[in-house]
Amino acid sequence: MPSTRNLRALFLAATCILLPGRAMADNFSLSESLKAFEANPKKFMETLPPKDSGGKSMRKFSREDLEKFSFVAQKNKRRPLNGRAKVKRNDQAQSLVDFPASFESNLQTLNKPKLLKGKVAERPWSDYYWALFNGQLANRYAEKAFPNDEDWNKNFRYLQNHPQSSSLETLSPAEKYDLLIGDEAKTLTKLALKDGEDYYREHGKVEDWMGLCHGWAPASYAMPRPSGAIKVLAADGKTTLTFYPADIKALASLLWANHPGETRMVGGRCDIQKAQTDEFGRAKNQDCFDTNPATWHLAVVNQLGMAKRPLIMDSTFDYEVWNFPLVSYEINFFHPGRMTPVKKMEEALIPIAEHTGDRFKKFRAKETAFIVGVSMTVRYAVETEPQAKLSDSSANDKSDGATYLYDLEIDAQGKVIGGEWFMNVHPDFLWTPTPGARALTPGDELLIKEKQAEASWDGRAALPARWLEVARRSSKGGAPLALIVESLIKLSNGPAAMKK
Repeated sequence: MPSTRNLRALFLAATCILLPGRAMADNFSLSESLKAFEANPKKFMETLPPKDSGGKSMRKFSREDLEKFSFVAQKNKRRPLNGRAKVKRNDQAQSLVDFPASFESNLQTLNKPKLLKGKVAERPWSDYYWALFNGQLANRYAEKAFPNDEDWNKNFRYLQNHPQSSSLETLSPAEKYDLLIGDEAKTLTKLALKDGEDYYREHGKVEDWMGLCHGWAPASYAMPRPSGAIKVLAADGKTTLTFYPADIKALASLLWANHPGETRMVGGRCDIQKAQTDEFGRAKNQDCFDTNPATWHLAVVNQLGMAKRPLIMDSTFDYEVWNFPLVSYEINFFHPGRMTPVKKMEEALIPIAEHTGDRFKKFRAKETAFIVGVSMTVRYAVETEPQAKLSDSSANDKSDGATYLYDLEIDAQGKVIGGEWFMNVHPDFLWTPTPGARALTPGDELLIKEKQAEASWDGRAALPARWLEVARRSSKGGAPLALIVESLIKLSNGPAAMKK
């Protein structure tokens, strides 16, 4: 891990020349990067990975966040670590992917053309991260007069002074949901505002980056994309509500943020105060080294390349990358001895005995027979602004890209058994909802137990009476009923949906 002083200099320099959330570089040259590493490995390992900003991350850290590294602690808090054992270096990517029985770790098999690049079968949908500063799900994004100011208090005061929107269609997602379930107390709306209010009272401001990224990321592929706006009848049996795709996505993100379904994960947590590096810039603290390049490489290729399903990646010390669903990858190779790009894997594979200039020699697994240099470029879904659109498709999604350099250790049988990062700012935490995972509130579980979950709802009548009763109770826990969110998504993808 870079020293605290060097990391601070890096991040402060970045904020001076970049807009918050922007990438360090949109043009990547493998050859130039390898030359830079060769010239000064310690300095190179302290740089941010090169990025291709097709989209733009909206979560912004302040200069103070970067200077004091407070963003590191905040990111760690938002990782789904409950129940996870401490991860060691030999943590297995096999435990993360969808099809562990067909897991592949042989380099020759992984070198097949169809696995040198890959993408998911169904792209995760982009969504807003429903920032706390503009009200979370109480954000009236469709109302022109809504301030949408970075000052939480201005947005809050507007909502307090304008309890009724000028139009039902421009209500916030939370306000629409409260009407849908007949909650006169507006529980979900009030709780959305309370999250920001509590933080504002304690700190005098609400940070721009705070939101529901940890809910959007899994929801974006655990739940189908809402593709069209729908009109449904509220609990009063008279009021017609319009739910745009953005409204439904918001409810899905909130559901997964507060009541996530089953997930799998690998990776570690690094305490910046303990971070130390050797003369080549390599992190000495094992918690600051996870995830091993082998775990990363095998997880991405097996999951995206073979299972065709996303993974969610986080990078502790990269203030631009956290909780983003991976959508594609592409692999290139370099010779780890000469530090030059090559066209084929065979040209990059060298016997460990011939790697005389190996900077990471003392860290190699004893079974290592060969070393191969790898450059992997990944693309990941990023946020979009919510809009009152009648339809949504993958054409509206945004993505960014990043390139990571590392080598892999190969044993005598050709199996990938380890590796070393060529940059300390790398993906160090990977997670994913399991196939078919379902986010359920206690209210949903109650309705399922009571055999009330099979009740049908076509939107033309009010929700079933028992659903309404349980939904109002469930809102006190800060989440919509999964049964209602799933029904809204189903209607959004059905014949009654409004689409242009």
